[in-house]
Amino acid sequence: MEVLDFRFVRKGEMLQLTADLSGGWKRLKANGQKPEYMGFDEQIFVPNRSDPKYKCHLYVVAVAPCSRASTQTFPGIKCTCKLGFNEVSIDGPTMTVDVPLNKNKWAYRKSGKLMIYEVDDRLFSVQTPDGLLNYRALLWVTNEDPQ
Repeated sequence: MEVLDFRFVRKGEMLQLTADLSGGWKRLKANGQKPEYMGFDEQIFVPNRSDPKYKCHLYVVAVAPCSRASTQTFPGIKCTCKLGFNEVSIDGPTMTVDVPLNKNKWAYRKSGKLMIYEVDDRLFSVQTPDGLLNYRALLWVTNEDPQ
């Protein structure tokens, strides 16, 4: 499996992203106002048989200094949660995000392209020897075809 992969389910009405968080877990450099974190930051272009083409970006980080031992690897946990209208399930190192394409809140970017943007600063938490560790997640799905 790639560190970020996709497939269409429910007759093409849902885009399912599958992320190997352990395989893609790395030190993410500080960027603008974002501090340096350990996490997952990957994107993929998704062609669709009936148009449009989607660009998907998934960002998951441990919200703690990189010096903490508990941030160095992704914990093998099992949980389900919501990221906006999107269902998230984590089983060990694998995160699956179900993105309903018809029932989501699409918004227009400045470029005129449609996008889904969801962020949760505490999507889930894990108790570690360093204390409670929160995980932040961001999901962007952009329709890359002209409107």
